[in-house]
Amino acid sequence: MERIKNKSTITFLTDSFVLSSYLLAKGHKPISINWENPRRATFAFKDSNEIKTLVDKFWRWEGSIEPREFAGKQKELKNMLFSERH
Repeated sequence: MERIKNKSTITFLTDSFVLSSYLLAKGHKPISINWENPRRATFAFKDSNEIKTLVDKFWRWEGSIEPREFAGKQKELKNMLFSERH
């Protein structure tokens, strides 16, 4: 995980597909997907206090989400991955 400031947008970066799916399910769509490493994508989200809170809850095993919603968001994120790559 990393936080970078690019021009006027501060972004939160992660290469965790599961965390990115969780953030998507919580209403945070990635603003970009980077394929610099051809084996692993990096997801960029607009950073905010809410993102920080969600990430902390996720890593402390305190975040929760409906299983079907999570599965649906994983599928949605996979579609984003493949559309970005091709």
